[in-house]
Amino acid sequence: FMLKADAISVSRETLKSKNLTPNEAKLHGIALNQDGIRRTAYELLTYQLDGDLLRKIWPEMGGMGDDILEQLQIESLYSSYLEQQDLDIQAFKKEEKMTIPEGLDYDGLPSLSTEVKAKLKRVLPLTIGQASRIPGVTPAAIIALIAYIKKGGHSILDKACA
Repeated sequence: FMLKADAISVSRETLKSKNLTPNEAKLHGIALNQDGIRRTAYELLTYQLDGDLLRKIWPEMGGMGDDILEQLQIESLYSSYLEQQDLDIQAFKKEEKMTIPEGLDYDGLPSLSTEVKAKLKRVLPLTIGQASRIPGVTPAAIIALIAYIKKGGHSILDKACA
């Protein structure tokens, strides 16, 4: 198992170190957007290229087995989704720590149901993370709450001072 994992790791790095421009790819019969962006061999795997073509373009890949290439092709197909998921997780973690202003006027959020407003007023969460863990507070309610806070939602204290 470790030998295959090492072979995949070395092969991944090799594929990521080799690249082509769209014009160079065109010479090999690979149709890419003519945007001038160089693409790595790893990225080209998402185009379902076969190993023989990659080995023809880069002969130093000759020792890379079809099973390794197949594994890396599957990985490359999903890598953009995984990267986006990582960004979503980072954004969530950042927003989860977002503090809810003291005295926030939940009644000022027309998109929240009466039930959700009542739960938020009863619990008075300090952060978005705490609010998200209140039973019955939906993801849509959390998104509305975040937007309201980012927009500068008014607190009851602000209204009293006005």
